[in-house]
Amino acid sequence: MDLENIQRRLFEKKLDIMKYFKVAFDVYREFLKSNKLLIFWTHLLVISVIGLDILNRYVITFFIKNNKDVKLVFYVVLLAILELILSIIQAFLIGYYFRKIVMGIEGENEFEIKKFFLKMLKFIGIEYCLLIAFLTVSQTLNQFYLSTADLVLRIMMIFIFFKYFLYFETYYVRNFEIIDSIKYSYQLSKENRFRKIIPGAIFLSASIIPVFIIASGVSQMFKINYFLGIVSAIIFIIIFVFIGIYLQTLNAVIFLNVEYDYLKSQERKNNENYE
Repeated sequence: MDLENIQRRLFEKKLDIMKYFKVAFDVYREFLKSNKLLIFWTHLLVISVIGLDILNRYVITFFIKNNKDVKLVFYVVLLAILELILSIIQAFLIGYYFRKIVMGIEGENEFEIKKFFLKMLKFIGIEYCLLIAFLTVSQTLNQFYLSTADLVLRIMMIFIFFKYFLYFETYYVRNFEIIDSIKYSYQLSKENRFRKIIPGAIFLSASIIPVFIIASGVSQMFKINYFLGIVSAIIFIIIFVFIGIYLQTLNAVIFLNVEYDYLKSQERKNNENYE
């Protein structure tokens, strides 16, 4: 499959919502073929993050049961730091995957990894700070029995996301800063929100039941045999990563189709104003 033909299809016109799945699968198949090493390391990273999280929870439980042995504090902190670092790398990979997929479709080869890493690091830092602030406010409201205010806050956050951040992937692929990306995302979102929401909702709905069944099976495997449980968990993670990559591919295809249509409409408006 020639990705140049994919780009041409995305540029020609707005695709029907259901066609996004077919186009995304064509891109997904090519992406898997040409990025085997990246996908391998992604699996190892996700397995490491989940493994560290489980180990950290076990150490904390052991710490509490053993009358809060001070010696275990070091291990808890060390594991937490390692988990945080790996989580940051994982967050970086989300943007990196999106960028790689778009570059493949648009036929770009030049990529300054250092510049992109610093850009993503700034975004991840701001994201973590906002998350901590939100959780702090939410917990404070609940402590003062203001659960209604907390609910309103959460609804407002969801509203803000769908209004301004639905196409925020702009930040990953275009030479925009955060504020410019939010403004551009807002422009792309006009009349295009359901183009992003409906395919995502269909894909996630179709994935929930199989994922739930597999997760239940993994849980049962641990009860039968611990080793089989670990093997089943690793297989589940591998499947989950492949699903995540396809979802990212689907988002990239929708983003480009919407962006190309927006740029064409802006060009038409400029030509009309010029005339």
